[in-house]
Amino acid sequence: MEILSCENVAFKYNESTDYAISDCTFSVKKGEKIMLCGASGSGKSTLLRLLKRELSPRGELSGDITLMGKDRSELSDRESAEKIGFVMQSPDSQTVCDKVSAELAFGLESFGVKSGEIQSRVGEMAAFFGIEPLYDRDISTLSGGQKQLVALCSVMTTDPDILLLDEPTAQLDPVAARELLGILDRLNKEMGVTIIIAEHDPEELFDSCDKILYLANGKTEFFGTPALTAKYFVENALEGFLPETAKAFARLCDDLPLNVRQGRAKLEKLGVTDIPKQAVNDTERAE
Repeated sequence: MEILSCENVAFKYNESTDYAISDCTFSVKKGEKIMLCGASGSGKSTLLRLLKRELSPRGELSGDITLMGKDRSELSDRESAEKIGFVMQSPDSQTVCDKVSAELAFGLESFGVKSGEIQSRVGEMAAFFGIEPLYDRDISTLSGGQKQLVALCSVMTTDPDILLLDEPTAQLDPVAARELLGILDRLNKEMGVTIIIAEHDPEELFDSCDKILYLANGKTEFFGTPALTAKYFVENALEGFLPETAKAFARLCDDLPLNVRQGRAKLEKLGVTDIPKQAVNDTERAE
């Protein structure tokens, strides 16, 4: 079942002659996890904000955007706010309360949800995220990774069908980034949340997504499975977007391994059994 689609979407900012998004066409099925990648300035953030009506930039928009079976303009204010979640790059840009407990409850209070239900839903999501120990903390005392988990948890209390994330790990250290991506994987697999995530570094997400949307100059240059996207990147000299393991095999085979486990299996299939341990360790650290 299709939950989101863009058909010939184009957008340019007010007072700009150039299009930030042009001829963007793709569709997403319910429950899929999509990675959005491309060079800086390719239109990733603009596209995500166009999908969240309240955050849409001012400018000239054309084409069709359909969300949950409705044209974007036909969604009620509550449907758009409640069922389409958005997590920004910087958690400080979207937190509005001083206390973690207040932040987690803020969205539900805004929708007029009863106190008992707020407590139940906040408690359930805090347990899912493992942030109960942070409940009574001041947000200002949290680490960057903890703040981002609180921001994501706050969005998830409204039970969105679609979750949009704009480079959510850009300001996190590697450990915090992996923790956040692990939570997103669980949200997708265990709760069936449709996820579209723009990433500055696709390394950690490449082989865990259903599909990858590659943008160049605001256009949909490629949209397909990780395996097909990897092949496209090699054929078009875009190896910089590949995981380290795939880069190592880029000139050796067509069906590229996308992680260390697949790389080991590929080497064995190619008859390579004497693998330098240091080389494997270097690749694993890179991933």
